[in-house]
Amino acid sequence: MKSLRQCKGKNQAGLPCQKASQCDEDLCWSHNPKNRAERVRTASRGGRGRVNREAAEAKEYLRQLRDDVRSGTCPPGVGSVVNQVVNTMLRSIEVERKLEESDVRAEFEELKRELGIT
Repeated sequence: MKSLRQCKGKNQAGLPCQKASQCDEDLCWSHNPKNRAERVRTASRGGRGRVNREAAEAKEYLRQLRDDVRSGTCPPGVGSVVNQVVNTMLRSIEVERKLEESDVRAEFEELKRELGIT
C-alpha cells in the first residue's frame, strides 16, 4: 500500500512544500504542471478571496482523488484518509471565513457608531 508522500515542490521562499503529493504523483495539486491553467485562472481573480481559492483547490484535489481511486492509481484506503484530511481542511476554512466575516461586521458596526449612523 502506498503511503502519503510530501510534495517535492518548493514554496515561494524556496522551502519544501508542506502539502501531500497526489497519489500517483510526486507533486501536490498546486505544484503539478497539469493544473497550471486552473491555477492561472484562479490567480487571475486577483485578491478576491484566498478562502475561495483554497476551497476551489480542495474541490479540484478531491475530484482528482476520486478519479485516482476509480482508476486504481490510489488505493481506496489512502483515498479515504486523504478525503478525511481535506474535509477537515474545508471545515477549518469555513471557521476562518466565519471569523473574518465576524471581524468585518464588528468593524462595520464601529464605523456606523463613529459616523452616528444607527
